[in-house]
Amino acid sequence: MKHFHAFALYGLCLLAGCSKSHTDNPDPEPGDPRTIAISATVSIDTPTGAAWAGAEGFSWSTNDATRLGVCDDRLGNTASASVTVSPDKMALFKATVPAEAARIWPYYPYSADTDTGSEKSTVNFSVGAEQTQPRAGLPDYGAAGFFLVGNTPVEAGETVSSTLQCVNALLRFAIYTSDETKRNDAVRSVSLTATATANGSRLNGGIGCSLNWTTKEIATIRSKEGSLSTTVTLGTSYALDRIPNAEAATGIYMGALPCTVNGYTCEVVTENGTYTFTSATSLALAAGSVHNLVLDLAEAEFQSNTPEPAERVVFLAKEGTGDGSSDTSPVGTLTAAYQALGDEGGTIVVCGEFELTANFVEPAHSRPVTVTQSWKGKDYRNGTENAFYVNGTGRRYVMNGPVTFENINFRGSGSSKDFILFIANYNPIRMGTGIASYGFTFASLATSTSILGGYQAGQGTPAATDLDSDITVESGKFLLVGFNRSIAQTYTGTARIRISGGEITNIFGGTASGTGGSVDLNISGGKFVGSVYAGTHGGNVVSGTVNVTISGGDFSDCVAFTGETGQTSQADIRSLAADEELFALTKLHFFKEIASDYLVPDHEFSRESFTDSQGTVLPYRLYLPENYDPSKKYPLVLFIHGLGARGNDNVKQLDTMGAALLYYILNNSTNCIIAAPQCPEGSQWVTSYPGDAGYTPKNVPMTAHLSAAKELLDNIVSSRPVDTNRLYICGSSNGAGAAWDLMCRYPSLFAAAIPVAGLRDGSNASAIASEYTVTPIWTFHGTADETLNIEGTRKMVQAIRNAGGQAITYTEVEGADHNTIWSKAAATPGLVEWMFNQ
Repeated sequence: MKHFHAFALYGLCLLAGCSKSHTDNPDPEPGDPRTIAISATVSIDTPTGAAWAGAEGFSWSTNDATRLGVCDDRLGNTASASVTVSPDKMALFKATVPAEAARIWPYYPYSADTDTGSEKSTVNFSVGAEQTQPRAGLPDYGAAGFFLVGNTPVEAGETVSSTLQCVNALLRFAIYTSDETKRNDAVRSVSLTATATANGSRLNGGIGCSLNWTTKEIATIRSKEGSLSTTVTLGTSYALDRIPNAEAATGIYMGALPCTVNGYTCEVVTENGTYTFTSATSLALAAGSVHNLVLDLAEAEFQSNTPEPAERVVFLAKEGTGDGSSDTSPVGTLTAAYQALGDEGGTIVVCGEFELTANFVEPAHSRPVTVTQSWKGKDYRNGTENAFYVNGTGRRYVMNGPVTFENINFRGSGSSKDFILFIANYNPIRMGTGIASYGFTFASLATSTSILGGYQAGQGTPAATDLDSDITVESGKFLLVGFNRSIAQTYTGTARIRISGGEITNIFGGTASGTGGSVDLNISGGKFVGSVYAGTHGGNVVSGTVNVTISGGDFSDCVAFTGETGQTSQADIRSLAADEELFALTKLHFFKEIASDYLVPDHEFSRESFTDSQGTVLPYRLYLPENYDPSKKYPLVLFIHGLGARGNDNVKQLDTMGAALLYYILNNSTNCIIAAPQCPEGSQWVTSYPGDAGYTPKNVPMTAHLSAAKELLDNIVSSRPVDTNRLYICGSSNGAGAAWDLMCRYPSLFAAAIPVAGLRDGSNASAIASEYTVTPIWTFHGTADETLNIEGTRKMVQAIRNAGGQAITYTEVEGADHNTIWSKAAATPGLVEWMFNQ
């Protein structure tokens, strides 16, 4: 149940009972003020600051003192007033309202000593000539009512003083809806039912009225002994279309006898149904108190009184020849199925298998269409036997309205030409639960089940270039493109992509072979087995901002997750569990801002440059621990990147896939110094890997840049407070080959080493194995590595062990290739702690 809250409001006065007569003087029409003869004259002296100032002419006829009231469109306060009666018992009641008070509403007085039948006073009112309000006589949408309690009898010449007062508690229900789709409704009644009362046996009492009507009507209620419930039923419904927010909701008023309510239920009955609110909050209804109950219908439990529309469903199957009304009479084409539904949308049930034999373009439909193979508890998939399929070719499914697919099999024949391309044309597309995608090679967009949020070249042109796409994936296996495919024009809208499940092979946030706008990517689940290019990558260009939020998902086989763009790019991963957050952080590259609980190397390392004794210039990044103290000794880690991070930007060595281990070292509790040099394009740290045929330190001299890296290490050791017994080296790919090379040339230099996927041949491993028997090494390689053969590492590890090396640890990561080995190795429990313990 949703809850609502009560707020104190200014004191108002509520008439304990009332009546009116339309017989003597009809009510004035809006903008048509009139004056009638008066039979009594009463003057009320209004204190400074009272709620009115300017309207004249409310009058009545009675033989004794009365109760009278007037209200305007401002909240009032209690005030003293006096009535002077002349010898002929004629009187004039005067009241004024400020110029900004455009509407006035009278409370009808009645005799002070009676409440029944013909004894009631006949009340006539008019708007005098001095009343200039343009809507005089109409009810006020924000009115606050006052009345005067008089004394009886009244003698000529007497002055009767009294006080404007509130005799009951007042409840004001400010009713509105923040749901724009529900504003085409009107309130009929509102009720309040107490859970219990702490004092008093009744909840309700007196008059209930609404001042938010278009006609001058009130709704009267009477309390019953012992009642804990009261209802105000409106003579004219309270139209919600006038009330866009809480501030505009001036409300329905209800009187209540003093008591304390220990929790209550409120029901608002509208033309379309009943909205129910509950509250456990105690509410003290003291005399003179006013309580503002703000009710947002969008937050209530709703029960519609409108019958559910008839289900629009059509059945579809391969070779169907029926009218689609049942699974025994299915239609045989998608075109026929959509035509049967019409613009109102509905559900297409594939009741068996169905082959997409040609590209399909939906007829236009404004209401959603759902395509499924499950209906009313019956599953037509029969496991994987029946599917929505293509056979040895690719097909396009072009949308012209919002579509959801769920509980359906998408199948290819296994041919490299099979694909189903869902072209959303900037319509919302949702891949719901229960989807399976198989029989496709998923090598590219043209071999997958793929989704374009925008248009495909040759399938029409978007009506505008600022459209937003809307893609949701909850299950199935898909490749996603945020905008268009092969359309060169620049688009400036936003690709909104939501993923909570399924398997994602690739995401191109922009346009495949073109330029897209901004990307808003929200990931709460799913498995990612390829790359996520949320930003620009090759021909997939994102010209706007990139916003990524990750709160779940499996990224263990994700190759990379990039956010490169000329504008702002940011990723927020703080909602992930601690170990998942650090792992996901190693996948995020080229984001300008990352919201994480962990340190990001590119944000923490200073930019430096080193020139060695031969004149070789080596850009490098340097990390000094927080609260760096030159009087202390620190461990030093030398990290050497792979070939993919080469360049002169002094960034990529920290912000590419191979740098995963750096994240774990940086976020470890051990304070250390870290140096990460960068090799330029066109050069390599090693050209011959240790273990390759013919490799020995004598036969293969160090490359110029690896030699510069060794001099850089020596320079840092001599210029910084480094513990020379705790020098460590780590590397990835070609950088791991460099680590093996330096260990071979300087067998006693490093306290430990972590080379990952850094050997390729191993045929000459035994010739150098003895050089590695001293240094503790933990090395990794993936079984699916097609860049550097795993056999090189296997042979080297075995050769070291054969040479008596006891400090070698080897981990093969099953299924990891040269793109995914880095993060998986870095996430090995205890790896960094092992290194620093050596």
